[in-house]
Amino acid sequence: VLHKVPNHEFETGKTVQTEIDWSRRKQLMQHHSTTHMVNGATREILGNHIYQAGAHKTVEKARLDLTHYEKISRNKLDEIEGLVQKMINEDHEISAERMKKGKAEQKYGFRIYQGGAPPGNEVRIIKIDEVDIEACGGTHLPSSGEAEQFYITGSKRIQDGVIRIEYKAGKAAEEFINSIEKRMEDISGKLDTELESNPRIAQRDLCDTFSVEPEQLIDTVNRFI
Repeated sequence: VLHKVPNHEFETGKTVQTEIDWSRRKQLMQHHSTTHMVNGATREILGNHIYQAGAHKTVEKARLDLTHYEKISRNKLDEIEGLVQKMINEDHEISAERMKKGKAEQKYGFRIYQGGAPPGNEVRIIKIDEVDIEACGGTHLPSSGEAEQFYITGSKRIQDGVIRIEYKAGKAAEEFINSIEKRMEDISGKLDTELESNPRIAQRDLCDTFSVEPEQLIDTVNRFI
């Protein structure tokens, strides 16, 4: 791990004190751990042909690219979202263990290599009890419950046989849901009508009305009102 520190000179052997930006780290951990949950949930709902083709996590959002033969319907996305939230609510333990590749393959099979096998003779296994087991070197939560909120913001086909699911967890999900609720109130006032009180259902009804994906909804509504 390389840390870039501007405007400082260091000498070999010098001791420094560092501090983790915990709010940033926690958000990245929430997005990383829920990525493993999304992988497990999609495999359970869509089938064992699901494999990770790519992934990316930032403070703002995360995405997982999966092998699948067709675009995922909104009903299936709702099922995946609901199952991931169930995994979070059940508060499964998340553990990390280093072991030799051969032993890991013998114990867990080659499915641990989601996104490809890492180099070297040793792997770090991340296990979410009863949910998912993968070889992974990233930072993770100690339990699934610490992911808190989870929300799928969209899905799209990015190439033949590969579907991308985009989502938010933790504070990022909470802020996204709050922004939707506020827009629902604004729209309700503009249209002088009552909208569905559940922001998730209201959002999806509006997505159908405007024929847009959830991540495009707020911009579309802003133009409309």
